[in-house]
Amino acid sequence: MTDRRDGTTIGLHPAVTAGVCAAGFALGAGLGIGSDALLAWFEGTFDSAPAPVRVAAALPTGVAVAVLAAAGLLVGLWFAGRWKEETLVCTLDPEGVRTRLHKRSGWVPRSAVAQVFVDGEELVLADPRGRPLAVGAVAGVGVRRLGRAFTSAGYPWSGTGHPRESAFRVFVEGRDDPGAPVTDLLTERAAALAAGDDARARALRLELGEAGAFVRDRHGEQEYVLLDAVDR
Repeated sequence: MTDRRDGTTIGLHPAVTAGVCAAGFALGAGLGIGSDALLAWFEGTFDSAPAPVRVAAALPTGVAVAVLAAAGLLVGLWFAGRWKEETLVCTLDPEGVRTRLHKRSGWVPRSAVAQVFVDGEELVLADPRGRPLAVGAVAGVGVRRLGRAFTSAGYPWSGTGHPRESAFRVFVEGRDDPGAPVTDLLTERAAALAAGDDARARALRLELGEAGAFVRDRHGEQEYVLLDAVDR
């Protein structure tokens, strides 16, 4: 978390990046030390070994450790970068929240935010009806860090768990018909998810919120709750 004149920015915890890089470095070094044993295992099990394993085993142990440790560090840096890109970054100030996700920025005015909570591994900013204003993955950010940041900035932080947890229902095409346009949007979003079109799925999620439904993904399926129905 970083305090600045233009607000407090919170995103992926630096310790996560350091830990991922350290794990890659250690794994690479371990493979370098055990390259001979790994080669013997591959040849004894599969009668052959991948070319990188054979090359590592042919190198002096010190060289193999140095090369593979460096490669592991680079892989760790790449993985940490991807994780950071997939994680929601929020900059908070009394006027509103600036969000950044997948290299795109957004703005949510403070006056529109009635609820802030973590649902699963996602941060949700919602309006008084429960419609999502911004949603993003925050695994690796830390719930306590988020809570401190939003509470200190004067936002209505409510902790973990969706306030309407018991009202969620799994959407099954052909069985569920929550009414237009929600049914059509859920069906279109299911197709986007199946096609791997994450950007379209995110856009449809916000459209569903405007239509009066909160939707989330659990175990490969869409779960939804009709906000107006719960309010009555």
